[in-house]
Amino acid sequence: MRLATLARKLLRNEPALNRTDVFGPRTRCGLSEGPALLLGNQREIGLFETLPEQAMEHRIAMLAESGDFLAVERASPAIREHLTGILGLDGYHEIELGPPPRGGPVSMARRCRENPGVFRQLIAAARNGSHFQLIPHIGTGSTWLLAASVAQEAGVSVDVAAPPPRLTKRVNDKIWFANRVREVLGRDRLPPTFAAFGPAAVAARIAKIARSSERVVVKIPDSSGSLGNVTLDAELVGRLDLSGIRGLVLALLRSRGWPGRFPLLVGVWEGDVVASPSVQLWVPRPERGQPLLEGIFEQRVSGPEGQFVGAVPSRLPASIRSRLADEAVRLALLFQALGWFGRCSF
Repeated sequence: MRLATLARKLLRNEPALNRTDVFGPRTRCGLSEGPALLLGNQREIGLFETLPEQAMEHRIAMLAESGDFLAVERASPAIREHLTGILGLDGYHEIELGPPPRGGPVSMARRCRENPGVFRQLIAAARNGSHFQLIPHIGTGSTWLLAASVAQEAGVSVDVAAPPPRLTKRVNDKIWFANRVREVLGRDRLPPTFAAFGPAAVAARIAKIARSSERVVVKIPDSSGSLGNVTLDAELVGRLDLSGIRGLVLALLRSRGWPGRFPLLVGVWEGDVVASPSVQLWVPRPERGQPLLEGIFEQRVSGPEGQFVGAVPSRLPASIRSRLADEAVRLALLFQALGWFGRCSF
């Protein structure tokens, strides 16, 4: 009941959070039988857009079935051989779009929509199958626009295996997510975490946290993994005045491609960490039941910013895994009530 009340409050404050009707009556959250376009591109994640190569765009091919399409910027014969020859994934069609066009990065979904040859392929597959679906790495607005365009041109229903785009943006915002953790699980489930809305506020927060913690982290809220993390030793912070802290942090952020947007997240970077668990869930449409726990893993990270390098099944004590599962499902229930559909990882 408390989660439902919180969901209603959030939707009242942001009515567009769960809306997909703007993309037309034939387009909706879902997953069904029929041909699909898989989009593993990550260029719409903060800081990823300017990377010269999307090294992990082929991962989503693991979900491909015969007759599906996989869109990539650059084909990799070695990866293709691994997927087909070793894993037995065959029968899908690979669409190579080439490197990003000049003038700035463009999302893969938009490039599929604006490329006449590719778009005709998708329309033909949708008409032949009397249905179509998009399975993206992240369900941004450009993915939904592609779905709407296919639905309108082919005259068929198109499912998107992702949440509504506004909800996708919010849940992947570290500050918004931290606020939901506090509301659902309590303040003690987070290390001290704050939103800073300008350079002076960032410096002041860093200075204050450094007085009682060994390390401080500044995070770009919409980035992923370690790419948007800047960590600072409290000892270094203690030798600088606020102006020095501000200049140092802004320089480090800009060196990573930060476009200068606020707020930024400032918090404690925990020491003596014994594990970095990750809970994987599938969130169905509400009429299909509650979120499904798929597994609990321990992330392998390296370096001062905690770069992700892999994951293995968790070996934490059963009591801790049970608590992680319970808390993750509670969060997923809130997101389901807000309109989330698809996979979710905490």
